Amino acid sequence: MSEQVRFGIDIGGTSVKIGLVAPGGEITRQSKLVPSSKDDPDILFQEIATSMRDLLNGIAEPIGIGICAPGYADLETGVVVDGSGNVPALKKASIATYLRTQFGLPTAMGNDGVCAALGELQCGIGREIDSFAFLTLGTGVGGAIVWNRQILQGAMGEPPEFGAVVVRPGHGPTRHGITGSVEDLAGSRAMLERYGNVSGKDTSRLGVKDLFELKRSGDADAAAVIDDMLEIVAQMLGTIVNLTGVQTCVLGGGISLAGLDIVAGLEARLAKNTWPLLKKRCDLRLARCGSGAGIIGAAQLLQITGADDLHQPSRNNLDLSEIPSALKRP
Repeated sequence: MSEQVRFGIDIGGTSVKIGLVAPGGEITRQSKLVPSSKDDPDILFQEIATSMRDLLNGIAEPIGIGICAPGYADLETGVVVDGSGNVPALKKASIATYLRTQFGLPTAMGNDGVCAALGELQCGIGREIDSFAFLTLGTGVGGAIVWNRQILQGAMGEPPEFGAVVVRPGHGPTRHGITGSVEDLAGSRAMLERYGNVSGKDTSRLGVKDLFELKRSGDADAAAVIDDMLEIVAQMLGTIVNLTGVQTCVLGGGISLAGLDIVAGLEARLAKNTWPLLKKRCDLRLARCGSGAGIIGAAQLLQITGADDLHQPSRNNLDLSEIPSALKRP
């Protein structure tokens, strides 16, 4: 492997996706890890490092490590201080520091939704358009707004929290004082839990894609759970479009693997949540990078920030105006 590659590591609530990414954004090798513990950093971090070494297999010489994960990491320590309830280990120790020590490589860390939007901007929909809302639907719900090729974040790099948008006050579990959020009602874990409750079936080996298959086979319980998820997501998307006027919404994450079924379902429900003029101009698409968007975006963090040792970009927006020409839109 002659090209200089970077590790891209996407830590999710269910699995960890690891890839080697070429300078142009191509994932040259990829693996998936289902960790034996998401609570113990010693176990989780060691398993990730082992999977990274297995992926290298002596044929690649990476020049950096990019990591994306739920939540927001402290700029100084790299420990997640907000969010990441689905991966508690990240709040107990710094995965960025651990991997930098293990591999002796520059390491950067960012939010998973922001990195997925970055990956899609560089190697997916962003090759055609400069502004869009990117929504990741999986165990967690996240994403980012891309505006004129900048990813909008808070003053200290805080990511937007699409999953915390309250759509049904008083319904579902309460987290951090918030009840009725999109993630807690329409994330994949919530969908499978609800399906198990209403159907009485074991969902331990099911994924959201299986629910769509069950719906197509005539399972009324699966259909009800999916329809409710679509109603909730359409409400959130309508709110985003109404607030920003963005004309393209891009769907990524595990739930989006249901494909055109989810696009059609959301299209049918957007009208009652979106101002008519804005709805008329709004285009709903599936992510081009699929489940690899987070890997690609994480791998690009070092290149974009120009940092040699960084846990999180310090600027409020990721300014992509100085990306090398190979990564710009054609």
